[in-house]
Amino acid sequence: MEGKRYEPEKVRISEATYLERERSSAKKHEYLRGEVLAMPADSSRHDNLFHNLYDLLARTQQNKFCQAYTNTLRVYIPGKQLYTYPDISIVCGNPETTDEHQDTIINPTVLIEILCAPTQDYDRGTKFSYYRNISSLQEYILLDSRNVLAETFYRLADHSWQLKEFTTLSDQLPIQTTGVQLALRAIYDSTVDDTIAEEAAVQYNYVSPAAYLEIERSGEKKHEYYQGELFAMAGASLRHVTITQNLNRLILPFLHGKSCNMYGSDLRI
Repeated sequence: MEGKRYEPEKVRISEATYLERERSSAKKHEYLRGEVLAMPADSSRHDNLFHNLYDLLARTQQNKFCQAYTNTLRVYIPGKQLYTYPDISIVCGNPETTDEHQDTIINPTVLIEILCAPTQDYDRGTKFSYYRNISSLQEYILLDSRNVLAETFYRLADHSWQLKEFTTLSDQLPIQTTGVQLALRAIYDSTVDDTIAEEAAVQYNYVSPAAYLEIERSGEKKHEYYQGELFAMAGASLRHVTITQNLNRLILPFLHGKSCNMYGSDLRI
């Protein structure tokens, strides 16, 4: 999902009302437990990635048992009361829809989201936690629109998720569920070039690692550093502190007499 999320409407509405409005709306919206979230237009880079990927899937999909769908198809997660529009959904077998309109499915096998800065935390975190409630889901794939980066999460037999990362244009992106491998060079065609790092440095006020460490060691507040950007770390809530203290009390006895040490958040990694 591309762009910054709106604040939810003040008045909650029913699922039936949402669907009635959504089916007559020119714009797409997410729905979460009565709240409606507007979805802004996608950037050109997002669109290029989407079209490249969907075209590759259409041309390489050998398994006719599985079918890829665009972000015009809604996905519903009953347990979370969430209606959303993944960038690409793959269904293996017959699609199971919620009603006679056949525009909302509940059984995706693979979901793919294209990341951008404002929504990447949501797509990696909260949204993925919702997606994990879909019993049919076997793979979740994230593509970064700013850098060459693909992340695949594959559900194992014990229901844990295995993460793999692909970071160079020479890599092949496997979609294990369908048996397809896609070249990152083809996925990122016309979306990356030699000037991206320079553009990112200007747009995001690039800071070198050395400059970050100098700032951090003399500063009173802590920051994270990622690809030239600094992110201020908010103060911990009472609940956060309590959980940390509980973990310390539980873990420290097991480390006594062993060659392992535990460190707090004052230590950088």
